[in-house]
Amino acid sequence: MGLFERVAVMIEDRVVDLEGFDDLYGYLLVNIIGNASIREVKLESNVAAYWQRFIRLCEAVQKNGRRFTADVKGTQIVNAQPIG
Repeated sequence: MGLFERVAVMIEDRVVDLEGFDDLYGYLLVNIIGNASIREVKLESNVAAYWQRFIRLCEAVQKNGRRFTADVKGTQIVNAQPIG
C-alpha cells in the first residue's frame, strides 16, 4: 500500500498516467480492498487516516471505471463485499 501511495504522488504530478496505471495495476487495488483482513485493519478503522493517498488513488481508479468490491468515498471504504 505504501508503494501505491508513492504512485499516487506520481499520478498527481503527472509523471504516471492514471489510465495506464489502472490498466496494469488496478486489479491489485481491487484485491487489496477485497481482502477483509487488510481492509478492516487498514482502511475501515481509525488507522485509515494514515492511508489517505492510497484511498484517493482507489477513488481515482474507481472514477476511471474500475469496479471494486467496496465503494471508495472520500476518506473511507464503505459497503464492502467479499470477493468471489
